[in-house]
Amino acid sequence: MSDSFDENGLQTATAPELRTQLESAFKDIYGNDIVLDSSTPDGQLINILVQKGVDVRGLISQLYNSFNPDN
Repeated sequence: MSDSFDENGLQTATAPELRTQLESAFKDIYGNDIVLDSSTPDGQLINILVQKGVDVRGLISQLYNSFNPDN
């Protein structure tokens, strides 16, 4: 799922979805034989990028929800 903002409100990607997207992008660049375990530098970079993505999306969600008078 990608991030979207429409008549249904704000929808953001989850951590597993972000991880899948990043792993796919890394494999597109470096090939399918790349090792992306969390014990490898590439796997650690993906973990950092996923956490940053989750943090930013959480902040955006809080901002979005702050405009809702019911919240």
